Amino acid sequence: ATGQPAGTELAARRLVRARRPRPMLMTLRAVRSFASRKLGIATIAVLGVIALLGYLISRAEEVSPGEALYLTLVTTLSGADPDTEKDAAAQIMQVVLNLAGLALIPLITAVVVDGIVNARLALHAGRIQAERAGHVVVVGLGNVGTRVMAQLNDFGIEVVAIDKDPEARGASLARRLGVPLIEGDAAREETLRAASVENCQALVVVSTDDVANLQAALNGRAVNENLRVVLRLFDDDFAERISSAFDIGISRSVSYLAAPSFTGALLNRAVIATIPLDRHVLVVAEVPVAPGSAFDGAPLSVVGRPDGVRLIAHTPVGQTAHSGVDWSPDPRMVINAGDRLIVLARRAGLSWL
Repeated sequence: ATGQPAGTELAARRLVRARRPRPMLMTLRAVRSFASRKLGIATIAVLGVIALLGYLISRAEEVSPGEALYLTLVTTLSGADPDTEKDAAAQIMQVVLNLAGLALIPLITAVVVDGIVNARLALHAGRIQAERAGHVVVVGLGNVGTRVMAQLNDFGIEVVAIDKDPEARGASLARRLGVPLIEGDAAREETLRAASVENCQALVVVSTDDVANLQAALNGRAVNENLRVVLRLFDDDFAERISSAFDIGISRSVSYLAAPSFTGALLNRAVIATIPLDRHVLVVAEVPVAPGSAFDGAPLSVVGRPDGVRLIAHTPVGQTAHSGVDWSPDPRMVINAGDRLIVLARRAGLSWL
């Protein structure tokens, strides 16, 4: 219906891509997650100073690269004996190199401690996950997200959940079902990458915040431009603008989807099913004909309305729903009190009916 390959085909393609070894990418991810950005910059800056001074000292001493590396490491890590006979430039470089060595030792200690703490926190929050492919990422474990996660799991589809709150409504169910739960902001690219969104079948964003949902969807598309996104948006006008601007055609409003069922219940109608169509909903409902109503004694042709109602089936009074349903009713047939009409209708059409 959307002109895209089937989900299983997309999953198979991404699974093949995910199996390709990418050691450099994995190494960079591991190094990046080991320490904070500031510590990393400070360590790289000090190492850069040491490398530059080592190069200058090797040029001044006119030694081989191996000897230059040895001299630099020994001078940096253990200091060097003072030599007053060296020229002023060599003495200054030696002093700066010793100071850089003094700064390097606590920086290495800080990086190791920070890395251990970050790793423990990431493990606790679920940010460190094995790389996956062919799964579905569900963002937001409120009422809707919990139901989506549970139903996908029942269908045998692998799910990875994301939520800011570690005690979200569906967090306990996710743990009970064995669904990986990543604690973090789905609007951030690193959180989506932790859920392997670049290799997933689809990203289902169903939190209660329209703006946060849109940010997560756009960041997901930035990571994987072919990503299939199902987006929860409350505001209809906002959703139409998003659909035209960002080519995210699958957007749903929970209130839009739920309204027909409430309408049917209020009108004493049995709503059999609801069918989302773009941002609108079609309702399949069974409508009983009451004695003395406008349809009592009228032909079936009066039931349909081009803009809102289509008659699907007719069950005459006294017939059962299993054997007496006429799925190709004659529009000239007269309706009697007690008959049941199965119709496909929009909300306005159901209200008129």
